[in-house]
Amino acid sequence: MGSTAIFRPCGTSPWPQFTILLNPIPYPSQVSVFLGFGVLLLTSVRQS
Repeated sequence: MGSTAIFRPCGTSPWPQFTILLNPIPYPSQVSVFLGFGVLLLTSVRQS
């Protein structure tokens, strides 16, 4: 898939709107949030 490319940027978010939403959140929390999104995407794809 192309999911690994989404998590490749270390300091910057690939989506500007997510950067605005996660701006007040510390970086480690951003990583956990993105990992959570990835897990949700993978589970939804597997169930469908």
